[in-house]
Amino acid sequence: MGQPEAGMQRAESLTPNEEEALLRWARHAVTSALQSTPAALNHAPQQGVLGRPGAVFVTLRGADGQLRGCIGTLTPKFGTVAEETWRMAREAAFKDTRFSPVKAEELNGLRFEVSLLGALEEVTDTAALDPERYGLVVSTSDGRRGALLPGVDGVDTVGAQLSIARRKGGIGPSETIRMQRFITTHMAERSDRPETDAGLARPRGV
Repeated sequence: MGQPEAGMQRAESLTPNEEEALLRWARHAVTSALQSTPAALNHAPQQGVLGRPGAVFVTLRGADGQLRGCIGTLTPKFGTVAEETWRMAREAAFKDTRFSPVKAEELNGLRFEVSLLGALEEVTDTAALDPERYGLVVSTSDGRRGALLPGVDGVDTVGAQLSIARRKGGIGPSETIRMQRFITTHMAERSDRPETDAGLARPRGV
């Protein structure tokens, strides 16, 4: 997908082991909640990037590939990427108001995806946007805000990306907005993941 432009802060790069650990950790967060086992944040993976602060989105997809939940942070809210991922995985599974909470019988059919976000960058011209390469945040002076990750299926134009982000933030089509873009490092479990092995797809990267 090319290299970031000069001055653009890219998302963190992870090793294959870190990617696998993070995906397993996201799945474990939801599994442990469904099994009502105690939170085990003190056992969070801490190697490399996982032990540093970072903004994270966790996406859940059903067996049919359709969205089942997606929640995240645009700036770090917790101490480490691992903790951010744990909390956002649970939010996506149980608190995304677009969907009913995930049930235990769904778990084996779910596919977990994690996106690590780079820093938000101000944009003053829509020519600097690209829905495949950059995520988008739009906001208003009164605090309304909508965000969209890059590479969303069916979002092929800047106009579509802007329209969806506005709608998510409850922002009208003619209202003045602040625009910010960001890049991500994306990783996902394989759709053919064995139940005992998280599996990795090639990350989309930046």
